[in-house]
Amino acid sequence: MKSSPIIFSMFLVLLAGCGKSSNEEQITALETKIRLEEEKIRGSKTNIVELRRQIAQLGGDTLVVSESVFVTVLPVKKGDYSEFVDIAAIVSSRENLLISSDMGGRIISMRVREGQRVGRGQILAELDGELIRKRIAELENALSLAKTVFDKRKALWDQRIGSEVEYLQAENNLQSLEKSMATANAQLDKVYVRSPISGTVDKVIINTGEMAGPGQPMMRVVNLDRVQVKADVSEAYLGKIATGDVVSLNFPSIGLKQEAKISAVGQVIDPNNRTFTLEAELSNPGGILKPNLVGSISMKTDFEAAQVLVPTRLVQSDFSGSYVYVVDSVSNISLKREVVLGSSYGGQSVISEGLNGGEWLIDEGYRNVSDSSTVQIQKF
Repeated sequence: MKSSPIIFSMFLVLLAGCGKSSNEEQITALETKIRLEEEKIRGSKTNIVELRRQIAQLGGDTLVVSESVFVTVLPVKKGDYSEFVDIAAIVSSRENLLISSDMGGRIISMRVREGQRVGRGQILAELDGELIRKRIAELENALSLAKTVFDKRKALWDQRIGSEVEYLQAENNLQSLEKSMATANAQLDKVYVRSPISGTVDKVIINTGEMAGPGQPMMRVVNLDRVQVKADVSEAYLGKIATGDVVSLNFPSIGLKQEAKISAVGQVIDPNNRTFTLEAELSNPGGILKPNLVGSISMKTDFEAAQVLVPTRLVQSDFSGSYVYVVDSVSNISLKREVVLGSSYGGQSVISEGLNGGEWLIDEGYRNVSDSSTVQIQKF
């Protein structure tokens, strides 16, 4: 009689299940043995440390008990923890102007040169104003005649001689010519192109003899006594920087580092790159900072006071987590201290648990020691 394939398959499943259960029991038993052995090791190390303490208290030399490892140590201290972020920035100037004329005409005199310092209101260039001057001369003659006629008409009208209409016409003619003269003088003043700011002529675009059009750039004048440094900051840092905060500015191309206060924080997020604008304003003696100069802004994004800090490089990790080695200064024994890490920045890590401050942390030689190694401290 042949066995049913279904019954045979069920038998194999049951057999596999039994094997799996047996393996799990063996693994559990082995893990239990490992934990017991680890507890024995920890107990032995504790006893070794205590015995060496007793030797030290009796005046003995613990270093002869076993081969020692030469190490240096650092004191574990509490301090303020800060995090910073560096963001690319660029220099700009609000007083960086392209100067143009309000009217067209030929340039008959360019009165400045590139690199020249100019003051507010200083004449930079002069356009041809010959036609306007002729117009003013004609108006002066007409105005003189109109004033004479008006004076005579007024004198007669004061005596009630003549027509009031003639008096009013003379007055209106005089006033019309005075307005025309004022307009012509204003036009004549526009032939002189003046600087709206104090600064330096950075570039002359049009030269003497060339035609200038209304609004056509003639030269650039820049005032670099005060400049702005602008940066586009990720929206992730919203709320972590505010107006008045002190930041560090770095311009590696000119070897300049300088602190400044944030003068403006943008209130709108750019939908294209998800950033907002940050601006710092600072004085610029000597004009060393030029518009479009590239640098960086270093700003504080996190701060925690009175934290236990250790060098990040001394923190090691294994399957059980992070740890450091400290020295028992009485017995000259290295102790493995399991720790809980907090934030890390700039080579420093916050220890949330495991150290309280005041311990001696093994520095040089920390990779050559193990738990309960005998150490010889070279220096403090």
